[in-house]
Amino acid sequence: MSRHRATWRRWHGGVGLLLGGWLALLGLSGSLLVFYPVLDAALNPALRWTPQDGCVQRWQPVLDALRAAEPQRPGPWRIELPEQGCGIVHARYLRPAESLQAHFRPLVLQLHPTQHTVLARRFWGDSLMTWLYDLHYTLLLGRAGLWLVGGMGLVGALMTLAGLRLWWPATPHQWRQAWRCKPGAVRQRRTWDRHRLIGLYSAPVMLVLALTGTVLAWPDWIEPLVARVSPPMPLPMAHSQPLPGTMITLDQALAAAQAHFPQAQPRWVDTPDGPEGSYRVRLQQPGEPSARFPKSFVRVDAWSGAVLAARDARTQPAGDTLLAWMHPLHNGEAFGLVGRWAVLLCGLAWPWLAWSGWQRWRDRHAARRPVTR
Repeated sequence: MSRHRATWRRWHGGVGLLLGGWLALLGLSGSLLVFYPVLDAALNPALRWTPQDGCVQRWQPVLDALRAAEPQRPGPWRIELPEQGCGIVHARYLRPAESLQAHFRPLVLQLHPTQHTVLARRFWGDSLMTWLYDLHYTLLLGRAGLWLVGGMGLVGALMTLAGLRLWWPATPHQWRQAWRCKPGAVRQRRTWDRHRLIGLYSAPVMLVLALTGTVLAWPDWIEPLVARVSPPMPLPMAHSQPLPGTMITLDQALAAAQAHFPQAQPRWVDTPDGPEGSYRVRLQQPGEPSARFPKSFVRVDAWSGAVLAARDARTQPAGDTLLAWMHPLHNGEAFGLVGRWAVLLCGLAWPWLAWSGWQRWRDRHAARRPVTR
């Protein structure tokens, strides 16, 4: 073996032994989160929607029900809009007094779409799936965990590249065997073959997951770098002009946003924060890669219903477009159900690679150990 290749092997093996367990944890938790809204509903039968539950007909009663359920919280609510209103309504109170010091711990309420009754009331992190989300995103360490997770993304990318370098056949006649397991091999060779082949075939997706994970974990550092090359298109912080009378309803605000982008589907709405606050409606334009977290926004005056500002993802700069792809690439949403399953399976590859790499290391050291009688 060449000295150069031996150096790669020592680095790959050493880092794998040291950090492979953390990569396995991130891969396994990420796989479980690919379908996390579905799993959350499955784990909480009260949150399962059926056609018999009906669809939201008007949105103002939903907001009224939230305020009635939590009268001590006068601030804005962020409401997720199920497609065509057909689904359990999820709403977040982003900065509750109980968790002001936490990195991200909103109060989350789920409401029935037609009866407007509160089906669940939980703080983020109290349910299994939101706890798992925090584990994957921050290792339960808040902002410090973001830096660790971003660093692990870079380690994962380098480990993948090092594995590809070690897989690369040294001579032309080795190419055919490099793509498959050796027939009739002993257990140690089978473990090694499976390690390198699972790593090989999952490498393209694992590289994407590792790098997008770093971008998502380090927005405060990555986004300014992207902005230097491609200045972003921000959504202005527009304020409403209070008028005599009452604010417009949530339905009127959604109608104004829908009229501004008639082909878009509203996904989220933030209610006004005080009399000078505005409605912020988040919509998905045709062609946007993320259905749940699109990048088109409309701000609506809370008194007149006029559109104060808008951001169209179809005309955003290249840097914003690149960043908009990070989350749907990371969870596979960008490529539909096939993409999600690819991410799930490749996330599960990390625990296997960590275990089989450790097994390979143990086999090699067992072979070097002198035989005693």
